[in-house]
Amino acid sequence: MLGETKGAEVSTSLSDIISSRFFSLVILGVLGAVVFGAIIFFPSHSILFEGDFAPFYAAATLLKDPNTAIQIYDPVALSAIQKQIWPQMTGVYLVGYPPYVIALFIPFTGLDPVSAKALFVFLSITAVVVSSFFLVRMFPHSSDIRAQTIATFFCFAPLFHGVFGGQNASFSLLLFTLALFLFLEKTPLADLISGLVLGLWLFKPHFSLVIILGFLCARRFLILPTLTLTAVGYYLLAKSYLGADWLLLWLQGLELFVPADFQNNSHQMMSLLGVTQSILFLAQIDDLTASIATFVISGLSLIILFFSLKPLMRTSKDAHLSQAHAIIMLANVAILISPHTLYYDAALFLPALYIWLQKVPVKKQAHLVLFFLLFSGLSVSLKEVMPFSLMLIPSLCLLLLQKPATSRTFLTKWCLEK
Repeated sequence: MLGETKGAEVSTSLSDIISSRFFSLVILGVLGAVVFGAIIFFPSHSILFEGDFAPFYAAATLLKDPNTAIQIYDPVALSAIQKQIWPQMTGVYLVGYPPYVIALFIPFTGLDPVSAKALFVFLSITAVVVSSFFLVRMFPHSSDIRAQTIATFFCFAPLFHGVFGGQNASFSLLLFTLALFLFLEKTPLADLISGLVLGLWLFKPHFSLVIILGFLCARRFLILPTLTLTAVGYYLLAKSYLGADWLLLWLQGLELFVPADFQNNSHQMMSLLGVTQSILFLAQIDDLTASIATFVISGLSLIILFFSLKPLMRTSKDAHLSQAHAIIMLANVAILISPHTLYYDAALFLPALYIWLQKVPVKKQAHLVLFFLLFSGLSVSLKEVMPFSLMLIPSLCLLLLQKPATSRTFLTKWCLEK
């Protein structure tokens, strides 16, 4: 994520040290050693091997058995299977994802829990690495900063937590960066593949639907055939396990999941609506005032979405450049307006941050990145004592400070080089 350094110059400044590829490789090596050491020295029943992967693994175990498939949202059944797999686990992890998402985890149940979690983490790491390659490919002369970009991504505390905690934020980041890359290609084939990519991202519909809306506003209607095909595939996958009533079963599961999740995770929210509801809940505001505040914030979110989509409706000759910028920023908007955005979902604004850094002098980039990484680490460290996630702050800053001309210049160079 850092700018180029000139190999001919010998400098010991902090900026040059942090920007160096060697420093980035050292950071990656240290992170790898820490993870490897944790795997060796931590017992297999520890939280390291549970995390948020536990409910997916447990629910998939129930789903693959026709006799227990209908119990994937049942707290009693989930508690029993989770404690059977992880005897030291306290409490129960509920599931709020659609059945087709849970079905994707069934192959992992063919492995023991530790091996399954290790495989999932490996795939998450791969997703982060591939995401960084797509991102640096969009800018000229950026192939020599891949190590720095990868190191920055993994040092970003919310993403690091998401990867090793068993979350799927890394896959959201991968699918978004791939969709962005294909958007810049601006060919019929690229749009068709984009539809497939965005369709796969329907495991996080509150994020993917915002980006899909952006593609449609930009008149990329060729995404619709493959998007529809993927959505139908997800529907049939869920139907094959739970029958035609799977949607009703999922909605019933959400009725149990939403209040339990809010009670346990409201302090980790970073969207406008999530943060507002968290503050209202902690302050014990009366229902009428809370409803009015929720209505106002929801309206503000829609206004932000409208103005974020507006550049995508332009039809000028070079409209696709400003449209590309709008798509990049739309991921950050999706984070802010979603009713359910946790701190690790902040990974989605990394592409917007990457672009914002392009207008900063190289010598200052390292300092800004270091400050950002330290802030993200502090935010994650304080997440249990704060009423909401501090990652809301950089997300709002990106929304307020980003200017279309910033990335348009660099995207123009990229398009001209193609």
